Amino acid sequence: MADAISSLELDRHYPVTIQVGDDIEGRMRGTLLGRVTDDRMLLCGVPPAVLKVGDRVIVRMVQSGKAWGFESVVRDMVSEPTLLFFLDVPSAVETLSLRKAERLAVFIPADVRSRDGDGADVLMLKGVMLDISAGGCRLYTKRRVPANAPVNVSFALPGDRQLLTLSGVVLDTFVQRSLFGQRVRFHHTEKNLEDLAAIRQWVAQNAEYAEG
Repeated sequence: MADAISSLELDRHYPVTIQVGDDIEGRMRGTLLGRVTDDRMLLCGVPPAVLKVGDRVIVRMVQSGKAWGFESVVRDMVSEPTLLFFLDVPSAVETLSLRKAERLAVFIPADVRSRDGDGADVLMLKGVMLDISAGGCRLYTKRRVPANAPVNVSFALPGDRQLLTLSGVVLDTFVQRSLFGQRVRFHHTEKNLEDLAAIRQWVAQNAEYAEG
């Protein structure tokens, strides 16, 4: 567990889900703002009157291709100028690798289209895909696509003229220099199955270049 703790990045902003006690149905979204002292970290974005001092919470987040989960306790809170909660830094975490599908490092131009809740197009972006598997991809764009946004990603695999268009969802987003990075999980739906099979076959044929 000590190695897992040292690998967990707690000094940057990350979207998280919060579960109070054993209330599995009552999960809520928030943003972990990072560690402020050796034993405290800040949480914001949680609706008012949901958390109180003394609550035992389970925090889950996605980072570096893994799902992380840990227990913590709400130690303090402030309401002004914005609602913030102080949580214990965890002493132990659990991890689960999300990269069950073999992944390849690539450099593929891609078109990214995102939709709002009403189905209207809100973003039409040019991007570059930096890795891909049958489970999803990592890509960079010049504008941010927010976490949890539905997307369609269109691209052609190297050496193949066929245009693939897959629907998915943005797992998280980050900034690197002047570009925005997004990790996208492809939807395993009937509509995507043929294109997902093509990706899986292409990755298998080029497995010698796969990331370790």
